[in-house]
Amino acid sequence: MKPKIKKADLSNHVDIWNAVINVLSGDFPEDDEIYKEAFMVYNYFSEMDSGGHESLFNWGWEDIQEQGISKYISDLTANLEKIGANRYGRIMSAYGEEM
Repeated sequence: MKPKIKKADLSNHVDIWNAVINVLSGDFPEDDEIYKEAFMVYNYFSEMDSGGHESLFNWGWEDIQEQGISKYISDLTANLEKIGANRYGRIMSAYGEEM
């Protein structure tokens, strides 16, 4: 289910930023493709900043197991390439399943 946020609660840029982070930090969205893409890319870069690929796979393991590592890597690679992060996409495509 998509999170609902009231526009009245978003009075400035900080409120908007915090709302976006709260939405993207929730449970893995399976029913909304755009939300899923944003969620995967946000979590990828968040985990890269805080601990690298090992951190990404440790924290997201349940979500990865549900869909299978091959599908997860394929989707993440496509999502990274969609935003122009081609180098990251190539790393995931080449080494993701080994990690």
